[in-house]
Amino acid sequence: MLAALTATKLIASRGEDEGPGQDIAITHIHAAVRDPETNQVLLATHQGLFALEDRTKTPTDRSGDGGISQDDAPRLDLISPTFDLMGFTRAPDGTFYASGHAGPELDFDEPMGLISSDDGGKSWSTLSRGGQSDFHGLAAGNDVIVGYDSELRATTDGARWETLVPPAPPTGLALSPDGTTIAVVAAADIHLSQDQGLTWTTAPAPADISLATFADDTTIVAASPEGQLYLSENAGQSWTTGGPVGPGLTSLSATRTDSGVDVLAVSDLNVFATTDLGLTVRRLV
Repeated sequence: MLAALTATKLIASRGEDEGPGQDIAITHIHAAVRDPETNQVLLATHQGLFALEDRTKTPTDRSGDGGISQDDAPRLDLISPTFDLMGFTRAPDGTFYASGHAGPELDFDEPMGLISSDDGGKSWSTLSRGGQSDFHGLAAGNDVIVGYDSELRATTDGARWETLVPPAPPTGLALSPDGTTIAVVAAADIHLSQDQGLTWTTAPAPADISLATFADDTTIVAASPEGQLYLSENAGQSWTTGGPVGPGLTSLSATRTDSGVDVLAVSDLNVFATTDLGLTVRRLV
């Protein structure tokens, strides 16, 4: 188990163009996603979308405090207006989608419904369900977006939504990049649909599951409530057991790379990275 899982304070900057004295106290990280085009880690938070400059060089010491030295302290720069991104996802074409609550810099409905950005998070526009939906879960694939706001919904154009009926209320949500497979975590199982939610099958998960995400069209990374990682490269039919990232994970994302699968996991104000399914883990924040 990783030590020192919780940070008590995380300070970020508004960026070099905003001048001095603009530090921001981040109170919660909702999601961490790596942009495969830039290799940059993006943090969706209660205060906006931040870019993380990763300065850590060594795996987390599981026997120590897992800390980050002053020289390796991460730089976080705000790249969006200030608002609460309860849901955040990056589509394969690079478009960002989010939901949540608008801050004073955005004249959006409350809640925001589905919003999008095609300039890396600098500007955002409302697509649909403004004033209706606060999507705590969002996932985007090719030509499909799935969201959960107490109902599981799907849209192919960002405007018209279809209500789906999962086997049980989802606690986690994922979508394959090609948009063909929806995965929901419900009642500690992973349920998959390849017909836009008309029918569901239960994947033979190796343990109780709390989170799941797709690294590519057929590769799923899952985590147990204790933070144990599992990998399936055949859409949930069989699994490889990895190591523990740590308990209390609230978000999971994964990216297929030339050398394997890059996983990011969030717990409160901490972000962990692993490229070997949790055998070694780095704390980025």
